[in-house]
Amino acid sequence: MAFVVVVVVVVVVVVVWACCAVHVERYLNKTFYNLTTVALHDWKTYSEMRALAQQKYSLTMAEAHLPSQTLEQVKVK
Repeated sequence: MAFVVVVVVVVVVVVVWACCAVHVERYLNKTFYNLTTVALHDWKTYSEMRALAQQKYSLTMAEAHLPSQTLEQVKVK
């Protein structure tokens, strides 16, 4: 009987973690993207933070795909 209770508790913990992990991934992806767009000079810091979240918590993080230049930087021919 105790074994069944332990198995049920483990299953509940795994389901809760999976549900929470999705919300955490979405929040971190959105936050890192927004912070990178506001402060382009800190892109490397946010990239390292994203990598740390992937390694430490096994989260699936998206790369911030930002344009390489702004409209003001485009050369006119």
